[in-house]
Amino acid sequence: TRRAESLFRQSFARLLYVHTTAKRPISPSTIRSFLTECITAFPHNTIFLSLYAWNESRFRIDDRVRGVMRDIVLSNHQNKNEDETDHITTHFFAIHADIQRGTIQGSNLNAVRGSFERALAHPGAAHSAGLWKWYFLYEFENGNSSMKGARDVYYRAIRACPWAKGIWMLAFEYLTGVMEDAELRGVYEMMVEKELRIHVPLESIS
Repeated sequence: TRRAESLFRQSFARLLYVHTTAKRPISPSTIRSFLTECITAFPHNTIFLSLYAWNESRFRIDDRVRGVMRDIVLSNHQNKNEDETDHITTHFFAIHADIQRGTIQGSNLNAVRGSFERALAHPGAAHSAGLWKWYFLYEFENGNSSMKGARDVYYRAIRACPWAKGIWMLAFEYLTGVMEDAELRGVYEMMVEKELRIHVPLESIS
């Protein structure tokens, strides 16, 4: 069965990892070839994806991880037999890989934004409060000083997740130096209107 095949491949992949980290090196190309086969067969298996990223992280010759994500993993989203959760997990991995790539090879804000946007375009992730918060925090930490990107993502996030109090509160936690008092008051009043529990007055959190 596919489950048995997946478990067998996972065990063998872990064995390769243990041998390599124990100073008994196996050719990186051998590991790469095996993991590419595994990812082709099981494109949303995060064990194979993580091990592939680990193998490539030791060598900065070219951007193979991004190529695998683009050509094998994300191109498999038309398979109707796969769980929607698999697709969301894969998008999270793609975002993480792009962020790590930026850290090591030079910041590429647009590439990371593209990964977030592709993830949010997926029906299963469009209303993920966790994903929206991650996007907001990325923009807050990496965008320009005007915080336009963070503000834009914030307003999109509260429209996508109007029930998520944690998303609404981002304005008071991160944007008090960016938003005008009237704008913050408007956010506060919308929270009250939506019956989101707020235990302190606006003056105490702005």
